[in-house]
Amino acid sequence: MPLGWRSRRRAGPATRPCRSPSSGPRRCSCCSFPWCGGIKLLRLLLLLRLLQLLIRRTALPPHAVADVHFGGRIVSAEELARALLLMLLFLLTVGLSWLPFVALGTAPLEALFEVVSAVGTVGLSSGVAAPDLDPLLKLVLIADMLLGRVEFVALLVLLYPRTWIGKRAST
Repeated sequence: MPLGWRSRRRAGPATRPCRSPSSGPRRCSCCSFPWCGGIKLLRLLLLLRLLQLLIRRTALPPHAVADVHFGGRIVSAEELARALLLMLLFLLTVGLSWLPFVALGTAPLEALFEVVSAVGTVGLSSGVAAPDLDPLLKLVLIADMLLGRVEFVALLVLLYPRTWIGKRAST
């Protein structure tokens, strides 16, 4: 069975009815919207679709056109690029946040668990985050939780001065 959604039915409290101007009524799930931290399920499925396409292209002739299909529609290159960028930002944040923990003597696996939990806003701890934690590492965890909860691009847009300086004068 190829990757993708075959059923229109979703169950559980995470689903709610919503409308899309182009596709009519459907069910929306928390897995595709930034209501929680971590890598969204939709982005992970898009990555798997892209990998499936890359594998399939090895058997196709060089001039063949093959697109990524997901949910009954063709996914644009821009949408794929956005999903991959957000996943890359997530992985870079985890990697860069993990380094200070390891440099200051925390066990590598426990530090990785703590950082992924903070970026994913999961709330689990391996015991590393304690009141006696180094202040630098506390700041790293605070930044991780903020980036994971608010989303990377939203926070970058907020911090980019051209988005808020001079906007009142132009309107």
